[in-house]
Amino acid sequence: MRRSEKQVNDSDSIQKIIKNALVCRLALADGDQPYVIPVSFGIDNSELYVHSALQGKKVDIIRKNPKIGFEIESDVSIVPHEIACKWGFRYRSIVGTGVAELVTDNLEKRFGISVIMSHYTDKEFSFPQEALDKTLIIKIKILSMTVKQSGF
Repeated sequence: MRRSEKQVNDSDSIQKIIKNALVCRLALADGDQPYVIPVSFGIDNSELYVHSALQGKKVDIIRKNPKIGFEIESDVSIVPHEIACKWGFRYRSIVGTGVAELVTDNLEKRFGISVIMSHYTDKEFSFPQEALDKTLIIKIKILSMTVKQSGF
């Protein structure tokens, strides 16, 4: 990382960034074209979970190339200034890479959906089989992460 003073290493700060984030963006490679898509997410240990319909562009790309980049940010705000070139942002962010697996096992699907839902609420849910049959869980093994913050 070029600006090492912005690097975040402690696990409590990293967990706070994840907890406060609402969206994760996945970066996929569709042949020689990039494809970025925002998704709801949950993280359990070193695995990132997102959900999907059974079919679609995201799923088609992952089937061809399971390598994924991801980005999560929280606590973002603009820092204005009288001089245009001194405007900036306050932010906390995570940028990482991983390998995706399309989960089809119902028990693992339930776990993945629970991880995603627990990111957004403390409420517990049950997942009817008919809903699981229409849902694909994408489990991404996190291979690397860079965490940084600015303006804090």
